[in-house]
Amino acid sequence: MPQNDYVISIIPVLVILAPIFGAGCIMLADRYRPILRNAAILSGVLVPLPLVYYMYNLVKNKLFLYYHFDVLPPIGIEFRVDILAIYMILLFSFFALIITVYALGYYRDKQEGKAFFYFLLLAISGTFGVALSGNMITFFLFFEFMSLMFFPMVSYKSTPEAAAAGLKFFFMTIISGVAMFWAIMVTYNLTGSTSFGMDGLFSSASPLVLSAFICFLITFGIKTAMVPFHFWMPDAYAAAPIPAAAFS
Repeated sequence: MPQNDYVISIIPVLVILAPIFGAGCIMLADRYRPILRNAAILSGVLVPLPLVYYMYNLVKNKLFLYYHFDVLPPIGIEFRVDILAIYMILLFSFFALIITVYALGYYRDKQEGKAFFYFLLLAISGTFGVALSGNMITFFLFFEFMSLMFFPMVSYKSTPEAAAAGLKFFFMTIISGVAMFWAIMVTYNLTGSTSFGMDGLFSSASPLVLSAFICFLITFGIKTAMVPFHFWMPDAYAAAPIPAAAFS
């Protein structure tokens, strides 16, 4: 794809930061202005929508958004918005809004739901980061951040069953994270790139390539509760609040 098809824009970063900012606003509202709490919660999922629509119009006109942070050299943190990323972020933002509205009703007049929305908005930010990642390292960081934010939501009820389910989910998250990191390092070692494109494809088979494939399979098998990695799911879904189970 020609380089001039790309537009350097910080909009993808703002989409990811909006729910984090919303979580901070909830904390401030809880401390100083409880009456603004629901507005702060909704702002975390509503603010990204016009930004996503703006990105959609650019992508529709065959312009692709790109932004790079020169950290973790030589790879860096990279965001890229193409047609697939737009479809994914539209899907995530729509369901994030639906689940947030449902969670507001679910925890209405329930004091124990006070901290739940902190983790919910942070998890939403992680899903946005996954959708807008421009390379595997960025994807890995947001995928793990999203998964770790699910841990307190799974164990949120503070019952012995919820604690056991949350601990099981946490350990499975660690295993999937280690597997993904190994697979990404193998990809970078053999191709010299972690980008989502031709540069990151293997040119020949080898035991290392097979190990990377198995590790990717373990990572996404755990996350999607694919047999035989599904044993964490029954306990986690039974113990988690309904909004957390729906979002996961």
